Amino acid sequence: MASIRRVLTSFWLIAAAASGSTGALAGTCRCEPPAQTVDADIAAAAHVFRGVVVGAEIVRTADGFATEIYVGETIPLKGGKPPFYKMVSPLPRACGLNVSVPQEYWFFTNEKGLIAPCSRSGPAAGTDFVALEAQVRDALAASRAGDYDADGYARAPSGLLSVPYLAAGVSIVVFVLVVLGLSWRAARRK
Repeated sequence: MASIRRVLTSFWLIAAAASGSTGALAGTCRCEPPAQTVDADIAAAAHVFRGVVVGAEIVRTADGFATEIYVGETIPLKGGKPPFYKMVSPLPRACGLNVSVPQEYWFFTNEKGLIAPCSRSGPAAGTDFVALEAQVRDALAASRAGDYDADGYARAPSGLLSVPYLAAGVSIVVFVLVVLGLSWRAARRK
């Protein structure tokens, strides 16, 4: 009976921590709207990226509970491509960062993937992130500008070192070497 009570209490604590709306747990999460600008938050974070959430779960930690957030595709804005696929956000200090699967979010993390309490992290469609979305679109457009002509059509690769020509050349050389090797082997057997 005591173990059932303990399990039910654990489920209640997890649900309360996840919602942040129950008694003592609600009092520990009081984040005000961010006082600093998005640029200041970018400067303070080690990694800033847009990522697709592919999974999330609440786990027990030494300090209580945390949400582990798993990301698939990422588009880095600061810090390069993150070296992690899982981020951790302590509960209930996450202060309302609820994630849905599959949705895109902007994440502001430290170098190990920890999302700070009261982080600006949130849905990519949020009004705070309109400028970030524009920056990412501009960066992607600039990186792909050489791939398209003025009308928006993909450029055909040119030159003998382009991938299709190089692949064809290597294939021909390998084929000729195999034929010569087989001919030499047949001549040697006679």
